[in-house]
Formats: sequence, structure tokens, C-alpha cells
Amino acid sequence: MIHTVSEFLECLREQEHALLKKQNIKHAPTIGDMYEGLTKDLLGRAIPVSSGIDVVSGFITDSFGNLSDELDCMVVLGKGEVVPYTNKKKYIVDDVVAVLQVKKNLYSSDLQSGYSNLASVNQFNPTRDRRITLLQDAFQTTTRLPLPSREELDSLPWEIQTIYHTLVMELVYPARIVFGYDGFKTLSALRNSFVKFLEKNAEAAPSKFGLPVFPDLICCGKHCLVATPHNN
Repeated sequence: MIHTVSEFLECLREQEHALLKKQNIKHAPTIGDMYEGLTKDLLGRAIPVSSGIDVVSGFITDSFGNLSDELDCMVVLGKGEVVPYTNKKKYIVDDVVAVLQVKKNLYSSDLQSGYSNLASVNQFNPTRDRRITLLQDAFQTTTRLPLPSREELDSLPWEIQTIYHTLVMELVYPARIVFGYDGFKTLSALRNSFVKFLEKNAEAAPSKFGLPVFPDLICCGKHCLVATPHNN
């Protein structure tokens, strides 16, 4: 029996996923379009109609004209700018709530491409208010330390500085999600693949593989990895 909206959406996802798997289509871009369409439909059903929030595909930009990679699914505010002769849109980074990279099957190569795609979001310079009260609450909850001034921050251990900068980025950047319908069968397989990917690449390009650049959430079927700043 279904008791909540989330349970309804999960049942709908499973039924529609089963329907898509029965389609005798081998054309990879079309398969991708089907799963992106299903994801946008489910998100659209979860968002209140009067909220002013929309779900689209397209690109993120900023006041300097920078452009992200093409993004499968964006949760956005406002109308954005239509890309001519397409159904895709461009949105200023400040108007993007979340971005999703959708995968029918999520395995190691898909995990890597999804990571790289979402990392393109981090090149922008958001101008939205940093909401100091939220930052203060999150920093104190995570570290059990008072929120430092800019001058005090430089004297703190690098682990604490990393947590501070990560929380700032989480406040001003869209949530970044890799969403796979099938793929890794166990949580340990998903986790191990991601760890191997980081071990292989992080040392060569640490700025592209630090916690602030991680996807906030990686989902594969019923298994999830969540990026959470943590102070031991």
C-alpha cells in the first residue's frame, strides 16, 4: 500500500523503468533521451506546481559568458534563455537549484563521465547571497567551532579550512547528482569503483578531485553515496 508521495514516485519509477527496458531500441542517444525524460517527469511530479520551479535540460552560464557541459536535467528558477531551435535552455548559475546527470546503466566508465560532466558546474562565480546564518549553523554543527572571520580562517588547520570552503560552495552552487537506474549490484561495488577512480586521478589533479568538487549524491538503483563534510 502506498502511504506517501515518495512511495508513489518510487513505484512509478520502477514501473516506468520496466516499461522502458522492454522497448526494442538500440540507438544509444534515444535510450538516453528516454531515461532523461523519465527523470524529468518524476522530478516535475515531486515539485509543487505553484513553486516557480521547473525541470529542464541544457546549460549553466554566468555573467562572464562561461558555459557548462550539456546537462541532462536541471532544477531551475525562472524562465532562462532558450537555445535556438532546440528544447534546451541556458540558466544563470544563481537560478539553478540542482543538476542531474542521468545514466541508464551506471558502471565505472559512466561514473567517471558523470563526475566530469558535473565538475563543469564548479567553474562559475555565483553571485547569490552566501546566507551567513546558514553557513554559521552548518559550520558549528560540523566542527563544533564558531564561524571564523576571514583572518582567523587562515590560522586554522587545513582540515577545518576545507570544511569551511566546502560548506560555502554547498550554499552557493547547485546540488550535483549522478543518477543511475541500473548498474552496480551492491553498495560496496559502487563505493569501491568511486574510490579507485579518485585514487587514480586525485594526485595528478587535486583541485578537480577535492571534496568541494564531488557530486553531492551518487545513486545507482537503491544504492547511494552522499558527500558529507566530516571532522574526525
